Amino acid sequence: TVSVLYWRPMANLYDAVGPTTAIVMQTEDRARPFFSGGEHSPANNIRGYFEPCCCGMRPGTGPNVPPHWYDGGHGWTTKHFTDIEPFSFQNQTPGAHRCKYCSFVAEGREGCCGKGACWCPIASAPPAMERHLIDAHGIQPPPRRKWATELCECGDGCLESICCWQCQASRQIMAQRGWANTFNCFWCLYFTFAGGSHHDEHGRKNHVACIILAAWLNRRSIRELHNIDEGCCETLMISCCCPHCSIAQTYREYSAAGVWPGGVLVGDQPPAIMMDQPPPHLMNGPPAMAPQQQGEGYAKMV
Repeated sequence: TVSVLYWRPMANLYDAVGPTTAIVMQTEDRARPFFSGGEHSPANNIRGYFEPCCCGMRPGTGPNVPPHWYDGGHGWTTKHFTDIEPFSFQNQTPGAHRCKYCSFVAEGREGCCGKGACWCPIASAPPAMERHLIDAHGIQPPPRRKWATELCECGDGCLESICCWQCQASRQIMAQRGWANTFNCFWCLYFTFAGGSHHDEHGRKNHVACIILAAWLNRRSIRELHNIDEGCCETLMISCCCPHCSIAQTYREYSAAGVWPGGVLVGDQPPAIMMDQPPPHLMNGPPAMAPQQQGEGYAKMV
C-alpha cells in the first residue's frame, strides 16, 4: 500500500503517522541555472554545483535534499524551463534555459574576466525567468509560509542551542546541504574561534564566539528554502538579538522538512508528518492547465 503525504510546515512535528520511511517525490525536467550568492547560496548547494573541499568546510551535496527545497527562492521557476545548456563550473558554461511554453530563453552571463582561472558566473537567469513567467504567462511565485514553530517556543533543540550551539550550528550547515544527522568538526571549530573579543570590567580581554554568524547563516538558508515570510532585516535582527532561540527554531524547521540535524542534547528524530494539502507552488504546468489535472507535486511514502 502507498499512503500519500503532503508537506505542511505548520503541522505538529510529533504527529506520527507510522514508521519513518523514505519519501519519494515525483520529479520533472528542471532547468539548472546559477543562483546569486555563489557558494553561500542554498539553492546552489542543494544542486551540487560545488565539489567537496578537503577541509570539510564545503561538504558537497548530500542524499537527503527534500524535493520541495528545489522550489525555494527563485527555484520555483526551474520547473517551467528546460536546459539548452546547463550551468557548469567545470565546463565554465553560464547556462541557457528555454521556457516550456514559448521560445523565450534566459541566459546566464560571465564576469568581465572571461574564461579561465578567474571565471566568475553572474546569476542573471533566475530573475529573468521569474519576470518572464509573471509577465508572459501569469504564473505567480509561491505564497510565503510561516515558521513551523514559534521563535520562543520551549521545545526540542532549546537545550542544545544553549549548551552546545557550535555543534548544533555545524549540524544545520550539513542539513541545509542534504546531510541528515551529520556533525561537521570544521564548522564547529570555525564558529568557536572565528569571533571577536571584548574587555571585561577588570580590563581582561575575552574571546567572543561567533554565535550571531552561526544563527544568521542557518536562518537565512532555511528561510529561502522554505519560502518563509520573513525579510532579510528581520532575519538579521533575530540572529543578533536572539541567536540561541533562532538556532533552536531552525533545528525544528529542518526536522519538519525531514532533514533531521541530530545532536547530543536533543530528542529522538521526529516521525513522519501527516500533511493536509499540497503546497500551491508544488503544482506544475502552464496556467491554462488546472493543477488537479497535472497530478504532480505529491510526496509519496513508500
